[in-house]
Amino acid sequence: TTEQKEYDKAWDEYYAYIEQHPDYDLDKIENVAKAQQLVEVGKLRQITSRVKVKAVIEDLENLAPGEQVVIFAEYIATIDALNKAIEDMARKQKKKTEEHVITYSTIKKEGSVEKFQEGEAQVFTSNIIAGGTGLNLQNASMVWIIDENWTPAINAQAEDRIHRIGQKKSSFITYYEVDGTIDERIREINVEKRK
Repeated sequence: TTEQKEYDKAWDEYYAYIEQHPDYDLDKIENVAKAQQLVEVGKLRQITSRVKVKAVIEDLENLAPGEQVVIFAEYIATIDALNKAIEDMARKQKKKTEEHVITYSTIKKEGSVEKFQEGEAQVFTSNIIAGGTGLNLQNASMVWIIDENWTPAINAQAEDRIHRIGQKKSSFITYYEVDGTIDERIREINVEKRK
């Protein structure tokens, strides 16, 4: 794509600049290469993140009236895609004159936590970093994590949003993973880190 070519050209120019300046030593050039690897891994994670939105929507179609779920993702684009898919699903439900129409609130809008806690929304969507700490969302009994973070403590904090004082139900945590992708490696790394 045009954007990919533009990105590659900018990266090549940046790397050439570093190589041409003697005040950069080999370690710094290696660090730049490591940074490039992180960028590439990030691209892979974004692709798997988008793929998982479809699975999340399928699971939401089975959400019973009154059940609430908190959904965390790493990428804003994923949250936006998820919110749009929920809106599309709700429109289809209304057209079918179904009694149960999925409603959501998102951390991106003011008053979203209150709306969720008051039961006006069944689904709460958020970035795992922004919404994974400090929020009390104990009305929900489920947390779905689309993108497992590289840091187990961040994942645990996100899980704890529903496991708070005042929680009267069992808590269920679901991690979404695409087989044969970087998701599996992240899980393996986190298992080792937790040990």
